[in-house]
Amino acid sequence: MALNLKKKFALNVDATVSGAKMDLGDGAYFLVARWGNKKHAALLEQLREPYRDKIELGVKLTDEESEGLMVKGIAGGVLVGWGGITGLVDPNDETEVAYSPALAEAMLLDKEFEDLRGRVVTFSMNAANYRKAATKATEKNSSASSNGKKNTART
Repeated sequence: MALNLKKKFALNVDATVSGAKMDLGDGAYFLVARWGNKKHAALLEQLREPYRDKIELGVKLTDEESEGLMVKGIAGGVLVGWGGITGLVDPNDETEVAYSPALAEAMLLDKEFEDLRGRVVTFSMNAANYRKAATKATEKNSSASSNGKKNTART
């Protein structure tokens, strides 16, 4: 049997930048671009520029500086959107919060969301999330669940 590389490994190149859907449950999701995409890489270069001399001299950045650079890079080039998110600022507020890079950065810096930040990074580094077959399956599942019918697994 032969392996069709296109069917198995072809990337949805658009999703690597515009984001693949990371399901959070309860209808909420993040749109996560692939780690190291061109926008993310360019942003990291721009963010590192003020520290270039320090880095080239071998001086280690403080933990706060490193975390700040990483989070700004994620908020500006990896976590590119979301939907169905509430309670971000006030846990009792059920109003859906619109995505913005500033809100994404604040959320990613919040110590209470460190595990969630780790999930975003892990998702963004998994090439399987950006394969054409995976993004088509996500789109199919999203449209099926948005029609108001429950999706249940069959055994």
